[in-house]
Amino acid sequence: MWDWQQVTGGDAGCIGQDAWCDIGGAHFIVGKDNFWLFDGSRPSPLGVGMVRNWFFSNSNPATRYRTQCIFDRKTNRVWIFYPSTSATSPDHALVYHVGTKQWGTAAIPCEAVLNYISAGMTIHDLATISATIDGLPNYPFDSPYWVAGGQSLGLFNTSHQLQLLTGAAGTSAAQAWYVGDDDIYTLMDKVRCRFSRKPTVATIETYHSAELGETETAGSAATMADGKFDVLDSGRWHRCDFTFTGDHTLTGIGMNLIQEGDV
Repeated sequence: MWDWQQVTGGDAGCIGQDAWCDIGGAHFIVGKDNFWLFDGSRPSPLGVGMVRNWFFSNSNPATRYRTQCIFDRKTNRVWIFYPSTSATSPDHALVYHVGTKQWGTAAIPCEAVLNYISAGMTIHDLATISATIDGLPNYPFDSPYWVAGGQSLGLFNTSHQLQLLTGAAGTSAAQAWYVGDDDIYTLMDKVRCRFSRKPTVATIETYHSAELGETETAGSAATMADGKFDVLDSGRWHRCDFTFTGDHTLTGIGMNLIQEGDV
């Protein structure tokens, strides 16, 4: 004997047949109006507010059903591959870290995603890949690629080739939200970034305005030196855009603001 039971908590059905993944003890689901986490009792909404609005504004509603989700257990991240506004197949990814509940984005066209389990490699097998050390794949020695049964996040690209997402980071970006006061003009003369892993190159572009919501004025552009950016911008509100090259972990941003006067 069995029967259906209505689950309370909201309309949490998948937007497509691959728009979900098992994250161990719960299911991550992309619904038609939100992201959901279902632990067997009731669905809980995720990404309420900015992330939810951004995703549904930057994905194609006509082909959103082709969204694919996969859980990278090694890094504790959920990857959501989806078609952008003018795409018919997944060409971008939204990434959710289960532990920290942080979100990120990436531009990665793909046909299908999977957790790739390698056959492993021994020293005697290296000659079958390359006759020289320089010709070996560019994977670190602690990569799962070399370990039998090692699992890595992989995908089939638009050329139908299998690729592993284990390479070094390329170019990435971050945006620091507005800092300031409605009644005080400040001079921003220095911005510092704190890293637990420093990128190869870091640059900044600054913007300022007298009122939030009005057209911004472009300010300084600089490259990080001695752990800081030397800038010079005057305004009530300040915003910074950063561009990084290479693997890095950003842990903090500090802006040095000097009060100029009350208005």
